[in-house]
Amino acid sequence: GVLSTVKYMARLHRRRFAAACAAHPRGTADPSHLADVVTTGSVAFTIGVHTGPAEVKVLRAVSRSVGRPMGDILPPIRILYPGHVYIHGGYDGQRRLLSI
Repeated sequence: GVLSTVKYMARLHRRRFAAACAAHPRGTADPSHLADVVTTGSVAFTIGVHTGPAEVKVLRAVSRSVGRPMGDILPPIRILYPGHVYIHGGYDGQRRLLSI
């Protein structure tokens, strides 16, 4: 039969993930999870600062345990990234604007 690209990529991801888990086992001495890390201190805010509001919303949507801390930091991240585009300089067809 024909294998679809999506099924192939999913299978490849599972194999790579299994290999990564085997290479870096999480022993019983370290039962931490992503939610434990994100809810510690200002880690969620730091993630948001370095990724932006779109990625914060994605992380909030894909994980119930991480969703709340990411939702809590979304308003301040939106203030840092208001979503405005500023264009400096340009060309109007006749002359170039070289100064701001």
